Amino acid sequence: MADFSYKGSFFRFDWQNIGADMPHFDTHTFVYTMRYRLANDLKEEVGIVTRMLQAVTRTWEHDVDFTYDIRTYGDTFSVIVTTKDEIFWYLNNGTDERYAVMSQDFEPKTHVRTIGSQIGRGGRVGFVETPLPGIEAREWIDEIAKRREKDFQKKMSRTFNSLVDRFWREAHQKGR
Repeated sequence: MADFSYKGSFFRFDWQNIGADMPHFDTHTFVYTMRYRLANDLKEEVGIVTRMLQAVTRTWEHDVDFTYDIRTYGDTFSVIVTTKDEIFWYLNNGTDERYAVMSQDFEPKTHVRTIGSQIGRGGRVGFVETPLPGIEAREWIDEIAKRREKDFQKKMSRTFNSLVDRFWREAHQKGR
């Protein structure tokens, strides 16, 4: 089974012309500092997304492990949070059919696009050979991405712009 991944919105920027007209603009140090600061912002985003995912699985009978990968390629920065948990995958994406039979008093612990988990009631009592209606997709991943996208991009832009301002000011002062 494939891993499930939350993919934070990519943040792209165009820095190739920054400092082109200013000989004192230290492009090398700027790029190094920018990558370092944006990677730190990405680590903070990982913490936020991971806490949201853990809220979804808080009342489950088993622990769900999430791992993360921070990727930076050229002008693209992204966060990928992954789990190999099959139950999480089935619930997040839904299924067309299921073979598990649930108890009469069954109440799910999770709901569509709700970032959280409740106690629930009942559980699986067996399996059938003829498929039953599937599991409704909870769409947690889409919901988290929707909730985080604006703040994530705003934070990345703020960091980037503050660095440009700082390096631009420093280059201007050196050029006097």
